[in-house]
Amino acid sequence: MTDFLRCIKRNTRRAGLFITVALLLTACGDGVQEGVQKAAWNDPYAPGESIKNIYYSSFSLRPKHLDPA
Repeated sequence: MTDFLRCIKRNTRRAGLFITVALLLTACGDGVQEGVQKAAWNDPYAPGESIKNIYYSSFSLRPKHLDPA
């Protein structure tokens, strides 16, 4: 194998490794950057609720009737 092909093969591996690491690092974001909390695109809570201390729970008993009136 010539030196040229070895160089190309080595550079291709480095580029592939760089792209893989870059993609993995972009997936590791936690929504906080430089002290400012950013909302995630799939956050189920309203903006501002994530910083409040809110207790969410579910109903423990079945409803007595289904009519809301």
